[in-house]
Amino acid sequence: MNTNEDILIEQYLNNTLSIQEKEVVEARMKNDPTFKEKVYFEKQLLDTFSKEEWSFIENADATAVKEYSELFKKEVNLKQILEEAKANYNTPKKLNFNWYLYASAAMIILLIAIVPFVNKPSSSTELYASYINTTELPSLSIRGNENKDVRTKAQHLFEQKKYKEALVIFNNELDLSKKQTATVYLYMGIAQMELNQFEKAAHTFDTLINSDLMDAPKGNWYKALLYLKMEKTEDSKVILNIISNKKLYNNQQADALLNELD
Repeated sequence: MNTNEDILIEQYLNNTLSIQEKEVVEARMKNDPTFKEKVYFEKQLLDTFSKEEWSFIENADATAVKEYSELFKKEVNLKQILEEAKANYNTPKKLNFNWYLYASAAMIILLIAIVPFVNKPSSSTELYASYINTTELPSLSIRGNENKDVRTKAQHLFEQKKYKEALVIFNNELDLSKKQTATVYLYMGIAQMELNQFEKAAHTFDTLINSDLMDAPKGNWYKALLYLKMEKTEDSKVILNIISNKKLYNNQQADALLNELD
């Protein structure tokens, strides 16, 4: 891939292109399967290595673990921590207290990544509660979008768990918008799932999965969680295996969840 394509894809994924430029990229994705795969690959890398996601720690239940992870995230990476420790190291017997704290945080996070928790949730509904994480959803406020205020209101209602009120706006958005967005489908499906509107949620996620939207694979993850909440464990495992085998969105989370379901 040439440098210009690299820059174009990066700008597209970071949502810095104009509406016209974005339409050109999406039109090319429809007509050029190779280019589409490149965009999907870059999107997967962006999702996987985003500093904000920390997917392997998101579902930790222990309060202490969460506190350490938040502390460690603020330090950006282990290399910077080591450099700070070196600067504060006075004698072979005296090490700055912060270094102990940061190093402990690093060690705990690394252990979480490779060692399963002893106290696992005992039911599929508990697993659902453990793995559902709406804070990772993209914002509905899109620069230059004429429906920005409406979508922002819907997002605020969703965050306040006022799912019924939010669904009214989401339904109108889908009816009025000529070009649907994956983000609206995700918010809508999760709201329906939280209200136990299981059939509607399944339909919403299926619509996203079968679309040509770039974030369509995310529908698989949330549909797997939907089946967990419905206590249809085997159906959930089928989708989780697809996510794992095809390396789709949240494949590492899917692997972890499969281990807990076995």
